[in-house]
Amino acid sequence: MADGLSLDRRHFLVAGAATVGVVACGPAEEAASPPPQQQPERVAEQPKPAQQGGVLRVGTPGTPSGLDPAIMNNGEAYILNMNTHDNLVYLNPRLEYEPQLAESWSSNDDLTVWTFKLRQGVKFHHGKDFNADDVVFTFKRLLDPETKSAIRSVVDPIQDVTAVDSHTVRFTLKGPHATFPALMAPRQAAIVASDRTPEQLKSEPSGTGPFKMQEFKPDERTIIVRNPDYWQADRPRVDEVHFLVMKEQGAQAAALIGGSIHMMFTVSMDVVPQLQSNSNTSVEVKESGAFTDLVTNTQLAPFQDNRVRTAFKLIADREALRQAVFSGFGSLGNDDPIAPIVPEHNDALAPREQDVAQAKQLLTEAGFDFSQEIVLHNNAKRPDHQALALAYQEQAKQAGINLKIERHEDNVYWSNVWLKVPFCIVNWQWRPNIDELCSIMLHSEAKWNESFHKNAEVDELIAKGRAERDPTQRKAIYGRIQEIVSNEYGLIVPFHWPNINALHKSVQGHVIHPVTWLDLRGVSVE
Repeated sequence: MADGLSLDRRHFLVAGAATVGVVACGPAEEAASPPPQQQPERVAEQPKPAQQGGVLRVGTPGTPSGLDPAIMNNGEAYILNMNTHDNLVYLNPRLEYEPQLAESWSSNDDLTVWTFKLRQGVKFHHGKDFNADDVVFTFKRLLDPETKSAIRSVVDPIQDVTAVDSHTVRFTLKGPHATFPALMAPRQAAIVASDRTPEQLKSEPSGTGPFKMQEFKPDERTIIVRNPDYWQADRPRVDEVHFLVMKEQGAQAAALIGGSIHMMFTVSMDVVPQLQSNSNTSVEVKESGAFTDLVTNTQLAPFQDNRVRTAFKLIADREALRQAVFSGFGSLGNDDPIAPIVPEHNDALAPREQDVAQAKQLLTEAGFDFSQEIVLHNNAKRPDHQALALAYQEQAKQAGINLKIERHEDNVYWSNVWLKVPFCIVNWQWRPNIDELCSIMLHSEAKWNESFHKNAEVDELIAKGRAERDPTQRKAIYGRIQEIVSNEYGLIVPFHWPNINALHKSVQGHVIHPVTWLDLRGVSVE
């Protein structure tokens, strides 16, 4: 096999992430970026805490939306899945892709065939031995339109997947793909057992991960327990994890300070000062490419007209919105999902600034009815949604727009509101692999193309970008995508926010992840 890019390597680096700040947790540090042909060092193993066992309690604002990895669609489901399932490839906190259920991978010369050697001696929670059939089953499900997986467009480059032997899998692609192993890491690509029925996957999840599902009570709690047969002998380090639904941030903060919970998933800036100043708690902040966007549906009135979409973008005072929602943390956005932290970010694209007069002119030219009420839908359990909605509502008044805020409960928002209304707010976890990010939300056929804008040039550029080995050429390709998306799509991206974790002082071994994940396999509690 040819040694192109990361070929026949046990793991590879796709991007560096800088820590913007660690509050009450020591100095910031930079992630090393080794030369492309040099194998990066593994993440240093955390010193094994003396304390083992016990219960780790995590406060969450909502409940997991779906237990089947292929079709789950919210942050709570992702963190549950991360701790109960494994992928072929794992994205570590230094943004290196390293082996998980795959031990190694290699490619042919033209990057159209990739072969993965699988880990042996691994069992699913229900007792089945892990083998190549499970990998084939998992990816054929993802590719099947009937599954309705959100990442079908991400794995679409796969022409076929076959078992070479019990622990070797071969992926044949439709065309060359320079970073294909990275497509094994999305949470929806977690490996599931080939002997499970669709109903079992939805109601009785069984992965190979460090924890096993024990109890699932929507809008109340989810309990996972130690997997005694986990293939990493020193993991996990607690006996149980309880994800407790606590809808109010103030209640979560009080519980964290008092020690009745140990971690918070999704931290509002409203409670950060309180947690920073308390001796029992600490707050960690790490730069990320995550973002919260205001989405206009280009197929629904009044947003079919690009002049209206552009006007709504020009209304936004991005710095004011960033201050209102994240107290100035993070970086400003430019109405596309590719953040400044990403190497392929288009630095030459002029940042869009607020221009209320131009917004009014465009709306008038488009025949916009200023007397109509525009509803901005948002999730009542997401603190960033609330702050962004209120701040943008005030800015919209300057342009004469009557904006009404409508709040929805978390358990109905992702199924009955998002992708169904003209104007709403969405928060996105960062996907460092740029092909995954573009394929999952910008491609014409993407299930999560939330503004419903179709552009044939973008589709062609996505295919071209995944085949390109040269970093300079890749940057140019994705730079053009950003230009089109910023100017045509129905996305208003005012800022990219950092990952913020809040911990009780009793928590040890936690490593903050740039991708807003909570990987709890190495965490212990005093």
